[in-house]
Amino acid sequence: WKNNSSVDLLSYSDRHIDVLVTFEQIQFHFTGIHGFPETANKHKTWQLIDSLNVASSLPWLLGGDFNEILYDNEKQGGSRRARSQINNFQECLDNNDLFDCKPKSGWFTWTRSGRNSVTIMERLDRFLGNSTWFNTFPNCQAISFFQARSDHCPILMDTRPVLGPPIVWPSTLFRYENCWADNPEVLLRIKELWSTPSRSTLSKLHDIRHFLATWQTNKRLKSNKRISQLNDFINLCLTRHLSDFEINGLLSAKRELDSLLNAKEIYWAQRARTLWL
Repeated sequence: WKNNSSVDLLSYSDRHIDVLVTFEQIQFHFTGIHGFPETANKHKTWQLIDSLNVASSLPWLLGGDFNEILYDNEKQGGSRRARSQINNFQECLDNNDLFDCKPKSGWFTWTRSGRNSVTIMERLDRFLGNSTWFNTFPNCQAISFFQARSDHCPILMDTRPVLGPPIVWPSTLFRYENCWADNPEVLLRIKELWSTPSRSTLSKLHDIRHFLATWQTNKRLKSNKRISQLNDFINLCLTRHLSDFEINGLLSAKRELDSLLNAKEIYWAQRARTLWL
């Protein structure tokens, strides 16, 4: 997908995709996994991994939703996972020279509110690598971070952590935003500015434009700051076991974050259509 990189498809199914990746004269084997969720079918996931373990010296990385935990501390809430299920997953890793890559950030990657308002959190999504992978990429980092629109957290594997260049945002024209129409504060201020008797129509339009531009900028900055705070709080909650009180705080934060992201989505959807036209 880049001039110095290539990806060759080896095999795929509704539960996996297997590729050979070449970049910067390094080759490695990558397998994306979506494990069987049913307890009776979990053994098929381990059989699939066994069948994909090629007898070669290449680094091998697996990543995805394995629909299983490796240790008891990877679950909070709900019934306890059967020891036999955990043992079968661990045995699969042992048989294929695979090791769990602990995330640099985040821990639980899946959350759900179950019966009787019981919140269940589990670490279902992960990266696994063979010994050759970790010898080839000794500084690799797995990162898990909260995603408001899914019950799963995305996971990212950074083989060579670096800081990217700063993003330079282009300046934009003043445009009407749909979100203004639903805000009582905005409507009241526009009415006040428009009712000023000593100002001409053009002056009133200028005053309203200045107010809206300033208000929108401040609101966006506050919203982005609050979104960042909520994300940090939720990510922190997903790193450890929580009390009932803390779980209520987590659910409240997720609801507030979802509301803020909905408003942000409306804002950017309108701007995307305007720029496209």
